[in-house]
Amino acid sequence: MYGEHGYRRQERHVRRAIGVAMATIALAGLTGCTGSAGSSGPTGGSSFGSETSAIHGTTRVVPELTQGQIWDRSVCSRLDPQRVAEASATGVVGWTIRATKARKQVTSTVGAPTFDYCRIATRAEPRADSRRTRGTSTKDEGFGVYVGVSASVWSDTRWKEYRSAALHSRLPASRYSGGELEHAGGREVLVQRGLPVTRALVLVEDRVLSVQVRGPVSGTTQLLAVLRQVLPQLKALPASPVTARSAACEKADVRAESALGGSAVVRRDSGSGDELTCGWATHDAFVHVHARGGVDFAPALRHAASGMGASPVHGVGDAAVYTAGKNGTPPTVRVASNRHLIFVEGSGGKVSKATLTAVAAELLGNY
Repeated sequence: MYGEHGYRRQERHVRRAIGVAMATIALAGLTGCTGSAGSSGPTGGSSFGSETSAIHGTTRVVPELTQGQIWDRSVCSRLDPQRVAEASATGVVGWTIRATKARKQVTSTVGAPTFDYCRIATRAEPRADSRRTRGTSTKDEGFGVYVGVSASVWSDTRWKEYRSAALHSRLPASRYSGGELEHAGGREVLVQRGLPVTRALVLVEDRVLSVQVRGPVSGTTQLLAVLRQVLPQLKALPASPVTARSAACEKADVRAESALGGSAVVRRDSGSGDELTCGWATHDAFVHVHARGGVDFAPALRHAASGMGASPVHGVGDAAVYTAGKNGTPPTVRVASNRHLIFVEGSGGKVSKATLTAVAAELLGNY
């Protein structure tokens, strides 16, 4: 029917489609880089105050607040961006770091614990006396100071237990290798080293402050300098809304809470059908979903099951695979269905291959 050249064209097309799908799946976490709070940072998380229509309704934030109002309640709205940028440059040689304008948005990373981050954006440029060339300026590559506030309240006891577990590398599904204690602003600081960034955690009243610095140099020196700039301006941490729900995610509430082993303390949903994020969390367990549209992901998932350390999951979607948690990466189920990829990860509680698959199965009705 096709002839030799027709077959070759078809084969090239299939290979290109698989290549695109594999790249997208890698970005979605097959290699362990996800946007959940069990991961290393806030990128890729869900944003509050979204007015984008979900598949069967809009994202509802309780209490009802716009993104602008949520930003106004954030830590970043209280800070002098340039002073924070200069603090993040402490000890950095050969670079000038300045604050830049960025979208005023609060982004949630769902995990154990869950944080709501705002960002002071920065730009790094080589100094005139530096050997670096002009071509090494950073533009907007996600550089900046990320300031997060825990979505749930913390007691002194919970903080001490978490600190102890971090210091002794006992945190489940954590991409942070151990921890060390420092001090800044008269407070105890837990520094956790991870990939790609290191973060500093501080208990302020009944919330935990999380600070990350992303720039040419991002280490303990820069974190502590930023904290010394931030902490004096905070008597208590402003809390983000208790919940942000999407009807497209709510249909999986029962399955997600079965995976958690109890009722969700925190809910974080946002987006629409082709870029949907759902999150459920307790104090020590979480389930995070990212669904995206694009190409036919099924061939890539079948390939992953055969040669990339993933095992097939039968009876759900067009193709599905499961990867067990290791090296700080949580257990994950990925399902391809109708040119969409549903990515479900979780840790703690009763999270397992079966419970994560059940969450994904409930969401298939969206596609």
